Amino acid sequence: RYPITNFKRIEWQNRTGSDRLTPKGFSHCTVHLGLGVEVDFYNIHANSQDHPRAAKARRANYLQLATYINKFSVGKAIIVAGDFNSHFSFSEDNLVEFMDKTKLGDCWITLQRDHVIPIIDPLFLCVDIMDINNESESIDKVMFRSNDKLTLIPKVYEVEKEKFVDQYGEPLSDHWPISVVFDWKLNDEVEIDIFPK
Repeated sequence: RYPITNFKRIEWQNRTGSDRLTPKGFSHCTVHLGLGVEVDFYNIHANSQDHPRAAKARRANYLQLATYINKFSVGKAIIVAGDFNSHFSFSEDNLVEFMDKTKLGDCWITLQRDHVIPIIDPLFLCVDIMDINNESESIDKVMFRSNDKLTLIPKVYEVEKEKFVDQYGEPLSDHWPISVVFDWKLNDEVEIDIFPK
């Protein structure tokens, strides 16, 4: 429905273990909601595992992505989604730093936690990824940022357990996907032509 332009794919500069066997990184494109109104969309797959070297590489992933966003998406509305392989409560992850550098908000925190970020827990143990629900944090995340033209409004957050199964009821992946429904509105004094349906 909406035109997509400027698709690019960028590999991480830091990967460890089996992550070095695949070109993990992020993609970046621009989604055009109307003439002159755009959202930059990022899809990411961060370095996996939680041992010190892997976590260090993952922190570097987010700093690399933040640097890229702050160079190529200045002043733009943004959605960043994908497998972050991270938890807010894990002391070796730097999600809050990443959000601060890019001025992004997190949809799960916005919709399920009333904007309250989980605190760092030195004894953090993650929930099995197949046991999560809407109240528990997933390693898959959707983050967003509005701009002076466009306000992005996350409305619904859902762990898609019922939809993401095969004909036998078995999961289609090693972790449940999440979905977020967004609304959007133009800010005051902004007029555009919406693309035809």
